[in-house]
Amino acid sequence: MGFMETPRWPSVARTGRTIRVVARLAKVSGFGTVGAMGAHHARTRPTPNADPAYLDYNQWLIRPEGGLVDAVKTRIERAEKLRDEAWRAATAAWEAAGGKASSGPKPRKPHARRSDAVLAVEVVLSASPEFFRPDCPWEPGTYDPERMEAWRDASLEWLHGRYGDRLVSAVLHLDEVTPHIQAVFVPVTEDHRLSAKEVVGGPDDLREFQNSIGAAMAPLGIQRGVEGSMAQHTDAAAYYTLVNRPRPTAPVVELDVPPVFDRKTWREEQVTKLQAQMDEAVREADAKAAVAELDREKLRHLPPIIAGLRAGTKAAVLEAETKAEARAEAAAEVRVVAAEREAEDAQRQARAARGEAAVLVRRVETEARGRVETAEREAETAHRKAQEVGREVVVAEWQRDQAHKAAREAADALKAERATQATHVREMPLATVLEASGWQLDANDPRYWHAPGSRVRVDGPKSAWDEERGKGAKNAIDLAMLLTGRGYRDAVAWLGEVVGREEAKAAARAAAEEMAEEPPAPFEPPAPSPAAEPARRRHLVEQHRLPERMVEGLKAAGLFIPRPRGFLLAMRDLRGAIVGAESYDDEGLVGLFRRSRPDRGGVRLSRVMPGRPRDVFLTESGLDALSLHELVEPNPGREQVFISAGGARSRVPWLRDLLTRGARLFVAYRDDPAGRQGAAAIMVQYPAISTRWAPKTTDWNAYLVKRAEASAGRQEAEAEPPEDDEDWTPTGGKGSGI
Repeated sequence: MGFMETPRWPSVARTGRTIRVVARLAKVSGFGTVGAMGAHHARTRPTPNADPAYLDYNQWLIRPEGGLVDAVKTRIERAEKLRDEAWRAATAAWEAAGGKASSGPKPRKPHARRSDAVLAVEVVLSASPEFFRPDCPWEPGTYDPERMEAWRDASLEWLHGRYGDRLVSAVLHLDEVTPHIQAVFVPVTEDHRLSAKEVVGGPDDLREFQNSIGAAMAPLGIQRGVEGSMAQHTDAAAYYTLVNRPRPTAPVVELDVPPVFDRKTWREEQVTKLQAQMDEAVREADAKAAVAELDREKLRHLPPIIAGLRAGTKAAVLEAETKAEARAEAAAEVRVVAAEREAEDAQRQARAARGEAAVLVRRVETEARGRVETAEREAETAHRKAQEVGREVVVAEWQRDQAHKAAREAADALKAERATQATHVREMPLATVLEASGWQLDANDPRYWHAPGSRVRVDGPKSAWDEERGKGAKNAIDLAMLLTGRGYRDAVAWLGEVVGREEAKAAARAAAEEMAEEPPAPFEPPAPSPAAEPARRRHLVEQHRLPERMVEGLKAAGLFIPRPRGFLLAMRDLRGAIVGAESYDDEGLVGLFRRSRPDRGGVRLSRVMPGRPRDVFLTESGLDALSLHELVEPNPGREQVFISAGGARSRVPWLRDLLTRGARLFVAYRDDPAGRQGAAAIMVQYPAISTRWAPKTTDWNAYLVKRAEASAGRQEAEAEPPEDDEDWTPTGGKGSGI
């Protein structure tokens, strides 16, 4: 609606009240609350203040597709998609520019949506009842159609202009006392982030919100609410009580209601009031007497009559005064007695009500206390059962995994044994196979072997020809397949039976023992890359937020090995010898370096307290072990060892030797399927001393980075910690975390 110099309707109602804008905002968290709000808007659940007879009069100004929950989800998902696309584009541009500090800071990956984030904001718009029904503001449910439609169009235009594509729903309700609009928008920022704090703002922004809607409604004669008003919101029940109250009528008062106390004063006041009425009657009588005197002067012949009338009038007045006073006193006494009786009845009822209320309160308190105690006992019992069932599930899963592993190992061993047997059987001389099969050597030509109807020529240790079938063989297995017509597996089994199964097994065992005697190649750490060292060290300090003193100490001890495309963290056994290394690139852990032996040790950092009990913190990676070293406060009474298992391993051979001197084990694997399964298996092996820790972030280094960024932000802004600070506390099964 455009600007008008003169409002379309007067801004002051006929009652003298100024017509005001009604507008408020309400933030909504949780899709359950959004669904309840959508049900109220659509009237799909009972609405006490709405008249069902006027339900069809409601109008959808913006109908949410699929319901309000789906509309809000769709708008949030679209914003998150645009935000992720912008981050990927910025990252690609940064990498194209060289991907270094000189190219500017690397774009940060967007954070996931918080569980308690504000998902939507409800806007409620209305106006004073005098605007919609100027002739009868006290009659709820009525309105002037022309005024209502003009207000509706102006409100919708203002909503579109202020919130644009953030607006997902708007409905006009005409089935309640006063027409009003309930609209919903998603608080998405210009850079596609979900932030009600930025979109809605603080007190100054809410003041601007009221100014904006006030300016939009001014052409209709509706003024902004009083700025800085201390008026309180009146709920619907109180409002309906006010608008439905009957109009007061002028009371007809003969005598005032007698009070409970100070009746003497009341009697005096009533006598004075009656005396005034009698004085008025006397004045009227005197006036009439004056007229009579004039008539007497004019009619001198009537003086005795006038005198008699005058005397009679005075007597009547005195008699009337006496009777009126007696009636007033009698009526007052009756009313006083009735009032005293009513007061006594009210006091008795009040005492009875207080007694009943006290009995009811005691009974309710007793029942509530019993229910609470019963619920606590049931909850404790259920908690114990859940713990027992959880441990049984963990043990069963671990036993199942061990059985599967044993079955796989048995199958692999059988497969290896068969392969070894086939290798040795394949190398058997062809003549041995023919002789064991019942063939006869030709006495005239030793190259030939005979069987009924067949002849085979042997030209060497790996060459035979069956002249009857016209086929050849290059080893013992081929010859067995040729002689028996069987497949590969059956031919190997046949050879084992013919030549001797024990001989084949002995050969397989001998081959396996020969292979086992060969020691595995020792781990050889690669040479560091000096040119890459500054960048890798800066990456650990700036990106992973490890202290520079720690990185320098690792480098000095030869445990930090920079590489052209990443770096290595050396793994040590319990004696300090390097037995492998974990390989990292710019994105994180890649895996174990070749020939690493995680069964002998891991990346380890300790706070040594000789002779003190030991706390062992077992992580999945060396970077997590170093990060946890910075997160856990030093304990002067205990030695602390932070060590990596080289993955979410369920069997760590060197762990038992590390758990000495009254040690406690903290299994700090990540909170994902592999981490939970591996931690459960470890805790089954050490049930009495093990405690489960897990970060709510992806890993412990991500938690360390988040805490460092939050600390830097607090120092810069000199403000309180962020609202989601509780998300930085690691949680787990047993134990309380850090």
